[in-house]
Order: sequence, then C-alpha cells, then structure tokens
Amino acid sequence: DPEGALANLQLAIEAAPGKPQAHNNMGWALHQLGRNQEAMAAFGAALRLDPDLEQAHRNLLRVARIEEDFSAERAEHVRWAQHRPHDAKAQLALAENYLRQVDATVERDAFAAMLAAMRACHGTKEQLAHALDLMAVAWQELGVEPAAVWLRAKRKQ
Repeated sequence: DPEGALANLQLAIEAAPGKPQAHNNMGWALHQLGRNQEAMAAFGAALRLDPDLEQAHRNLLRVARIEEDFSAERAEHVRWAQHRPHDAKAQLALAENYLRQVDATVERDAFAAMLAAMRACHGTKEQLAHALDLMAVAWQELGVEPAAVWLRAKRKQ
C-alpha cells in the first residue's frame, strides 16, 4: 500500500528529520504515486543531509528525466561533479548531459567536464576511452574534423 508506506515514512521523518535515507525513501514512495515534483524535493532533502548518498542522486536524476525537467537534471549533474571532482564517472556523466544541449556555451562546458574526467581517470582505460570518444563526437559535430580524427587515433593506442 503506497499511501500507507507514505504515511509511515512521514512519521519516520518527523521523528528523525536528519536521516537522509528516510527522505530518499519518501521520495521513492512519492515517485511511485506519481507525485514526482514532491519526490524530487525529497531526494534533494536527502542530498542536503548527505551529499554522498548515491541512491538519492540516481533517483533524483531518474525522476528529473521522467519529468523532462532538464534544468533539475543538469543542476544535479553539476552538483555531483563538483562534489566529486576526482570521480571520472561523475565528470563523464556531466559531459554527456552537456552534450545533449546545442549551444556554444554548453559545448565549452562539456569539453571542460570531459577534460576533468580525463584528469580524474587515473589509469582507468575504459573511462578515458569514453571521454576521448565523447570529445571526438563533439568536435566532429562542431566541424573540427582533424581534432576528431586525432582523438580517434589516440583512443586506439
């Protein structure tokens, strides 16, 4: 019974408002009831209490995509990447999010995120290869073909 679970979660949060997992669970229950804006607020509350709560991060991104709330999705990618500057996966996710947009400012930000991802790779060949692939595609779309060719050659090394 999602409504009953929601009531129990509300009581749990009232009793212990500083528990990030309770806010995350509340968000998921709200999402299951189709109350996605409230769900995103609950996931945000969980992340304010524990900025490293990866489950709340993933849930917030999932619901933002469902709602087509691209600004909320972008804001969470930026927050996560800033909070984890040495996490290549976080930087690559931000770069991929930027590349779904089509303006020059965003392209510049995407390249910055990809460079941060490459710096954060620390020998993770798959992540580095993924970052190089993203950069090659982006440069090709911008018409900078020689850079794209160079990056593809670099990736094969």
